[in-house]
Amino acid sequence: MNVFIYVDTSKDVGDPDHLKVFATADTADTWLEENEPEGVAFEYEVLECKKARRLPLLTSGAYSDGPSVLLAGAVSTDDEEPPP
Repeated sequence: MNVFIYVDTSKDVGDPDHLKVFATADTADTWLEENEPEGVAFEYEVLECKKARRLPLLTSGAYSDGPSVLLAGAVSTDDEEPPP
C-alpha cells in the first residue's frame, strides 16, 4: 500500500498542517488543485509491522492510538519497551 504525502514547508514540524497524507493520487491531486496549485505530493510505501503500539505525539507528549502512518524510524512492535 502506498500513500501520497504533501509537506507544507512554511509550517513547523509537529504543526497539524505541516503534513497532508492522502490515500490515493486522485485525492492528492484534487486537494492540491484546490489548496496548493503549485504543490507536489510524493508517493511513499506504508511500512507494516506485527502490531503497532501507541506512539507519543511530537508536539504534546500525549499518546494516540488512532490510525497512523508510520514513517521511517517510527515503527514499533510489542517486542520493544514503551517510551518513558
